[in-house]
Amino acid sequence: MNNLNIQSYWEEIKKTLDPIQKQAGNLGYYVFQTQYKFKPDLLLVGINPGGDYDGGASFLERDTNWYTDCKKDPDASCDFNETICTLFGYGTNEKLWQLLENAVGMNTIFFNTGSVEKLKNLSVAKSIESACVKFTRVLVDTYIQPKQIVAMGIDPFNCLKNKPVEMLKLGAVQVKKSYRGDIPIYYIPNPSRITQHLYANGKMEQYRQILEKELC
Repeated sequence: MNNLNIQSYWEEIKKTLDPIQKQAGNLGYYVFQTQYKFKPDLLLVGINPGGDYDGGASFLERDTNWYTDCKKDPDASCDFNETICTLFGYGTNEKLWQLLENAVGMNTIFFNTGSVEKLKNLSVAKSIESACVKFTRVLVDTYIQPKQIVAMGIDPFNCLKNKPVEMLKLGAVQVKKSYRGDIPIYYIPNPSRITQHLYANGKMEQYRQILEKELC
Protein backbone atom coordinates (compact mmCIF):
# COMPACT_ATOMS: atom_id res chain seq x y z
CA MET A 1 0.00 0.00 0.00
CA ASN A 2 1.34 3.47 -0.81
CA ASN A 3 0.26 7.10 -0.60
CA LEU A 4 -1.21 6.96 -4.10
CA ASN A 5 -3.68 4.34 -2.91
CA ILE A 6 -4.74 6.35 0.15
CA GLN A 7 -4.98 9.55 -1.89
CA SER A 8 -7.27 7.81 -4.36
CA TYR A 9 -9.53 6.63 -1.53
CA TRP A 10 -9.44 10.12 -0.01
CA GLU A 11 -10.92 11.47 -3.24
CA GLU A 12 -13.71 8.92 -2.94
CA ILE A 13 -14.33 9.99 0.66
CA LYS A 14 -14.55 13.65 -0.37
CA LYS A 15 -17.07 12.92 -3.12
CA THR A 16 -19.42 11.58 -0.47
CA LEU A 17 -18.67 13.96 2.40
CA ASP A 18 -18.38 17.31 0.60
CA PRO A 19 -22.15 17.50 -0.15
CA ILE A 20 -22.94 16.47 3.44
CA GLN A 21 -20.48 19.09 4.68
CA LYS A 22 -22.47 21.86 2.97
CA GLN A 23 -25.65 20.66 4.67
CA ALA A 24 -23.80 20.66 8.02
CA GLY A 25 -22.94 24.35 7.81
CA ASN A 26 -19.48 23.82 6.36
CA LEU A 27 -18.07 21.99 9.37
CA GLY A 28 -14.50 20.97 8.76
CA TYR A 29 -13.61 17.29 8.55
CA TYR A 30 -10.47 15.19 8.36
CA VAL A 31 -9.47 11.54 8.66
CA PHE A 32 -6.18 11.22 10.53
CA GLN A 33 -5.01 12.90 13.74
CA THR A 34 -1.46 11.92 12.76
CA GLN A 35 0.47 11.21 9.61
CA TYR A 36 -0.87 8.25 7.67
CA LYS A 37 1.14 5.01 7.83
CA PHE A 38 0.49 1.54 6.46
CA LYS A 39 0.61 -1.37 8.94
CA PRO A 40 1.47 0.65 12.05
CA ASP A 41 2.10 -1.12 15.35
CA LEU A 42 -0.83 0.80 16.87
CA LEU A 43 -3.99 2.51 15.67
CA LEU A 44 -5.84 4.83 18.05
CA VAL A 45 -9.52 5.39 17.26
CA GLY A 46 -11.68 8.03 18.91
CA ILE A 47 -15.26 9.20 18.42
CA ASN A 48 -14.96 12.51 16.57
CA PRO A 49 -12.67 15.55 16.58
CA GLY A 50 -13.56 18.37 18.96
CA GLY A 51 -12.98 22.07 18.51
CA ASP A 52 -15.65 23.34 16.08
CA TYR A 53 -13.17 23.53 13.22
CA ASP A 54 -15.28 24.89 10.38
CA GLY A 55 -15.03 27.08 7.31
CA GLY A 56 -15.35 24.21 4.86
CA ALA A 57 -11.79 22.90 5.26
CA SER A 58 -10.99 19.22 4.89
CA PHE A 59 -7.77 17.23 4.86
CA LEU A 60 -6.57 13.63 4.92
CA GLU A 61 -3.78 13.71 7.50
CA ARG A 62 -1.81 15.95 9.84
CA ASP A 63 1.88 16.75 9.48
CA THR A 64 2.50 15.82 13.11
CA ASN A 65 1.16 13.52 15.82
CA TRP A 66 -1.64 15.48 17.53
CA TYR A 67 -1.59 13.16 20.54
CA THR A 68 2.02 14.00 21.41
CA ASP A 69 2.16 17.58 20.10
CA CYS A 70 1.22 18.83 23.57
CA LYS A 71 4.67 17.81 24.84
CA LYS A 72 6.36 19.96 22.22
CA ASP A 73 3.96 22.90 22.02
CA PRO A 74 1.99 24.11 25.07
CA ASP A 75 -0.58 25.72 22.76
CA ALA A 76 -1.49 22.23 21.49
CA SER A 77 -2.33 21.01 24.99
CA CYS A 78 -5.80 19.90 26.08
CA ASP A 79 -7.23 17.45 28.61
CA PHE A 80 -7.57 14.75 25.96
CA ASN A 81 -4.03 14.57 24.61
CA GLU A 82 -2.45 15.29 28.00
CA THR A 83 -4.30 12.27 29.43
CA ILE A 84 -3.25 10.08 26.50
CA CYS A 85 0.38 11.12 26.94
CA THR A 86 0.26 10.31 30.65
CA LEU A 87 -1.46 7.00 29.97
CA PHE A 88 1.22 6.04 27.47
CA GLY A 89 3.99 6.76 29.93
CA TYR A 90 5.43 10.14 28.95
CA GLY A 91 8.72 10.43 30.83
CA THR A 92 8.22 7.09 32.63
CA ASN A 93 7.62 4.27 30.14
CA GLU A 94 9.70 4.41 26.98
CA LYS A 95 8.13 1.33 25.35
CA LEU A 96 4.58 2.69 25.55
CA TRP A 97 5.70 6.21 24.67
CA GLN A 98 7.45 5.10 21.49
CA LEU A 99 4.34 3.13 20.56
CA LEU A 100 2.26 6.30 20.90
CA GLU A 101 4.73 8.51 19.05
CA ASN A 102 4.66 6.14 16.06
CA ALA A 103 0.93 5.41 16.18
CA VAL A 104 -1.69 6.29 13.60
CA GLY A 105 -4.74 8.06 15.01
CA MET A 106 -8.21 8.69 13.63
CA ASN A 107 -11.87 8.96 14.61
CA THR A 108 -14.89 6.97 13.48
CA ILE A 109 -16.62 10.28 12.69
CA PHE A 110 -14.48 12.70 10.69
CA PHE A 111 -16.47 15.91 11.24
CA ASN A 112 -15.08 18.35 13.77
CA THR A 113 -17.60 19.45 16.41
CA GLY A 114 -17.14 20.72 19.93
CA SER A 115 -19.00 17.77 21.42
CA VAL A 116 -20.73 14.52 20.56
CA GLU A 117 -24.02 16.18 21.54
CA LYS A 118 -23.55 18.88 18.91
CA LEU A 119 -22.80 16.23 16.32
CA LYS A 120 -25.99 14.33 17.18
CA ASN A 121 -28.06 17.51 16.91
CA LEU A 122 -27.05 18.13 13.30
CA SER A 123 -29.82 17.55 10.76
CA VAL A 124 -27.44 15.34 8.76
CA ALA A 125 -26.11 13.40 11.78
CA LYS A 126 -27.33 10.04 10.49
CA SER A 127 -25.82 10.64 7.05
CA ILE A 128 -22.52 11.63 8.62
CA GLU A 129 -22.42 8.59 10.89
CA SER A 130 -23.39 6.12 8.16
CA ALA A 131 -20.81 7.41 5.69
CA CYS A 132 -17.94 7.86 8.15
CA VAL A 133 -18.39 4.49 9.82
CA LYS A 134 -18.34 2.79 6.42
CA PHE A 135 -15.18 4.65 5.43
CA THR A 136 -13.53 3.93 8.79
CA ARG A 137 -14.02 0.19 8.45
CA VAL A 138 -12.62 0.16 4.91
CA LEU A 139 -9.65 2.28 5.99
CA VAL A 140 -8.85 -0.02 8.89
CA ASP A 141 -9.25 -3.24 6.90
CA THR A 142 -7.58 -2.19 3.65
CA TYR A 143 -5.57 1.01 3.92
CA ILE A 144 -4.17 0.87 7.48
CA GLN A 145 -4.10 -2.79 8.57
CA PRO A 146 -2.73 -2.06 12.06
CA LYS A 147 -1.19 -4.70 14.30
CA GLN A 148 -3.47 -3.64 17.17
CA ILE A 149 -6.13 -1.05 17.96
CA VAL A 150 -6.96 1.00 21.04
CA ALA A 151 -10.51 2.37 20.93
CA MET A 152 -10.94 5.50 23.03
CA GLY A 153 -14.61 5.20 23.84
CA ILE A 154 -17.26 2.50 23.63
CA ASP A 155 -18.67 3.72 20.30
CA PRO A 156 -15.48 3.16 18.27
CA PHE A 157 -14.94 -0.16 20.07
CA ASN A 158 -18.42 -1.39 19.11
CA CYS A 159 -18.00 0.01 15.60
CA LEU A 160 -14.88 -2.03 14.89
CA LYS A 161 -15.06 -5.26 16.91
CA ASN A 162 -16.51 -8.36 15.25
CA LYS A 163 -15.59 -11.06 17.76
CA PRO A 164 -16.67 -11.87 21.35
CA VAL A 165 -15.50 -9.61 24.17
CA GLU A 166 -13.32 -10.59 27.11
CA MET A 167 -12.50 -8.52 30.20
CA LEU A 168 -8.97 -7.72 31.33
CA LYS A 169 -9.07 -6.71 34.99
CA LEU A 170 -6.49 -5.13 37.27
CA GLY A 171 -7.37 -3.52 40.58
CA ALA A 172 -10.26 -1.12 40.13
CA VAL A 173 -10.19 -1.04 36.31
CA GLN A 174 -11.08 -3.33 33.45
CA VAL A 175 -10.27 -3.14 29.77
CA LYS A 176 -12.51 -4.75 27.19
CA LYS A 177 -10.68 -6.79 24.55
CA SER A 178 -12.02 -8.12 21.30
CA TYR A 179 -10.84 -8.54 17.72
CA ARG A 180 -11.50 -7.20 14.27
CA GLY A 181 -10.62 -10.25 12.25
CA ASP A 182 -7.20 -11.17 13.64
CA ILE A 183 -6.45 -7.67 14.95
CA PRO A 184 -6.80 -7.27 18.73
CA ILE A 185 -8.82 -4.23 19.79
CA TYR A 186 -8.95 -2.76 23.30
CA TYR A 187 -11.48 -0.38 24.83
CA ILE A 188 -10.39 2.34 27.24
CA PRO A 189 -12.57 5.23 28.48
CA ASN A 190 -12.61 8.30 26.26
CA PRO A 191 -9.99 10.54 27.93
CA SER A 192 -11.98 13.76 27.55
CA ARG A 193 -12.41 16.51 30.11
CA ILE A 194 -15.67 15.08 31.46
CA THR A 195 -14.23 11.58 32.03
CA GLN A 196 -11.03 12.50 33.88
CA HIS A 197 -12.39 10.88 37.05
CA LEU A 198 -12.17 7.48 35.34
CA TYR A 199 -8.37 7.84 35.36
CA ALA A 200 -8.06 9.20 38.93
CA ASN A 201 -7.15 7.55 42.24
CA GLY A 202 -4.52 5.20 40.87
CA LYS A 203 -6.60 3.98 37.92
CA MET A 204 -4.26 5.61 35.38
CA GLU A 205 -1.39 3.35 36.45
CA GLN A 206 -3.62 0.28 36.35
CA TYR A 207 -4.75 1.07 32.80
CA ARG A 208 -1.11 1.66 31.86
CA GLN A 209 -0.03 -1.70 33.22
CA ILE A 210 -2.72 -3.51 31.23
CA LEU A 211 -1.80 -1.67 28.03
CA GLU A 212 1.91 -2.34 28.46
CA LYS A 213 1.28 -6.06 28.98
CA GLU A 214 -1.01 -6.29 25.95
CA LEU A 215 0.57 -3.88 23.47
CA CYS A 216 4.32 -4.08 24.04
